[in-house]
Amino acid sequence: MTTISVGMLGCGTVGTGVLTLLNRATNQIAESIKVHFNVKKIAVSHPDKKRNLHWDEDVQFTG
Repeated sequence: MTTISVGMLGCGTVGTGVLTLLNRATNQIAESIKVHFNVKKIAVSHPDKKRNLHWDEDVQFTG
């Protein structure tokens, strides 16, 4: 299994949607293409803002 570390720019509507899809499809992606995506950091305008993300891993927010 290959692990790919991911950094994202933004966590608004689109960024949250991408995280949600990755979270929902983690097992399906791993089975079909043998890749695990590990979201490490997300660059946002307000890193201290409380966000309601349903993500299994620790994600760091940075400005």
